[in-house]
Amino acid sequence: METMKGWVNDLEGQVQRLSKKMSPYAVLVSKIFVLSCPFLSILRSILNFSFDVYEKATLLFLPDNEGYYYYVAVVVSIVILIFNAVGILMYLAEVQILQACAMMSVYPLLCISFFLCSGGLFANLQYITVYLTLIAGLFMLYAEKLNDERRISLGLPALGMEKPMGLVTLLSRVMIMFTILTFWLQYIFYDNWFLKLLVFPCFLGSVCVAVGYKTRVSALVMSGFLFLGSLEIGLMAVKYMFDPHETDTWRATVFFGDYCAMLAGVGALLQLACLGGGVYSVDHLKHQ
Repeated sequence: METMKGWVNDLEGQVQRLSKKMSPYAVLVSKIFVLSCPFLSILRSILNFSFDVYEKATLLFLPDNEGYYYYVAVVVSIVILIFNAVGILMYLAEVQILQACAMMSVYPLLCISFFLCSGGLFANLQYITVYLTLIAGLFMLYAEKLNDERRISLGLPALGMEKPMGLVTLLSRVMIMFTILTFWLQYIFYDNWFLKLLVFPCFLGSVCVAVGYKTRVSALVMSGFLFLGSLEIGLMAVKYMFDPHETDTWRATVFFGDYCAMLAGVGALLQLACLGGGVYSVDHLKHQ
C-alpha cells in the first residue's frame, strides 16, 4: 500500500512539473476544444439557416414552423447566433470574460431545458450531462482568466481571487463527473469485458476529480477517458453523415454537436490539470 501511495505521489509530482512546462499548450488546446462548440453553432446557422430555425422551433416546443411561431424561431436563432459570435469575440479580445462565457452558455442551457421538459432528468440524462460538460468548459475558461489575474496581482488574498476561482472549478468538476459517469457506466451492460473493466477506474477517477483529490493526475487521466468517449460520438456523426444506408442530417448534426461538447469537457479537464482543484478541494485541505 505504501509503495502504491509513493507511486501516486511521484506521478503527481511529475504531472505538476509537466503541467508547468506544457501549461501554455494545454491551455491553448483546451480553449480550442471549448470554443469549437459555439463556433460550430455559428457555422451551422450560416450554412443552413432553415435547419437551424427548425431545431430552435423543436427546442422551444413550437407546434409548427408557420406564421407567428416561425418568426419566433427565427428571432431565437438570430439571438443565439449573435450571442455565440459576440461571446467568442469578447473572449478572444479578453473583454468581460464572465459575460462572454454567459452568452455562449445560452444555447446549451436551452438544450438542457428542452431535455428536462421533454422526457425528464433520467430519461435524457446522458444528453443533459453532455451540455453540462460544455458549460463546465466555459466555466474553466473563466477560471483560467481568474488565475491569470491572480498571477498578475502576485496572488494577494485581499483581491479575493481564490474563492471565486475555487467555486468555479468546483462546479466544473462536479458537472464533468456526471458526464463521465453517465457515459461510461452504460458499458456495465455490455458483453465486452474489457469495457466493463474500464468502468471501475473511470468511476474512481471521476469521483477524484469531483472532490479534488490528486486533481492534476485524475483530471489528466480522465481527459483521456472522455476523449475516447467523444470519439464514439464523433464516429456516429460521421456514420449518419456519409453512410448511404443511414444518412440522417438531423442525427449527424446532433451527434457532431455532442462530440464538440465532449471535447469541451476534455478541454476543461486539461485546464484542471494545469490549474489544480482550487480552494474547495481535498488537495487544498491536505496542504493547510
